[in-house]
Amino acid sequence: MRLQHRATIEDFKNAQNNGIYIGQIVPNNRTLIFDRGDKSTFIKAIHEIKNNKKESHWIWYVIPSNNYKGSITSNFFSVSEKPRENTLSVSEYLSDKILMKRYIKIIELLSGKNKYQLIQLFGIVDYNKLVKSIKIFYPILLQKIIKLDKIKKLYNEIIH
Repeated sequence: MRLQHRATIEDFKNAQNNGIYIGQIVPNNRTLIFDRGDKSTFIKAIHEIKNNKKESHWIWYVIPSNNYKGSITSNFFSVSEKPRENTLSVSEYLSDKILMKRYIKIIELLSGKNKYQLIQLFGIVDYNKLVKSIKIFYPILLQKIIKLDKIKKLYNEIIH
C-alpha cells in the first residue's frame, strides 16, 4: 500500500523523543500501522552506540535514509535527496536545529569506528542503511557547516 504521507520534522522529533511501537498508526494513513518498533529513543540510540551493541529499533528515525522499498516503517521515515512531493528532503530535515544537532552527534559517535566495527554494531542490514544515509546527508552537511572532521572520517571509512 502506498503511503499518502511521510514523516514530517515533528514526526521525526516525536519518534526520537518517544520511540514508536508495533501497532501504532502511521499519521494520516489510518489503515497502516508501524510494522517495527519498541519505543526506542534518541537517548537509547546513543547509549547503544557507546556500548557497541545495537539492541533496539531506532535507525529509521535517528539515521534516516532514502529507503523507499523497505517496510512501512522505513518507507514512512524515508528522506529524499532533493525536494519531492510528500517526502521530507535532507535539506529540510537538516534545517531543523534539533534534528541537525542530533544527526551530527550520532555520526560523530560512529566516526571512531571502522567498517568492521560498524557492521558488528549494526548488523549488515542497518549498516547498509547507515551507508545510504551518509551518502545523501554528507553533501548537504558540507554546505551547512564548516567543521566536519569526524563526519568526513566516517564518510571516508564507509564510502571509499
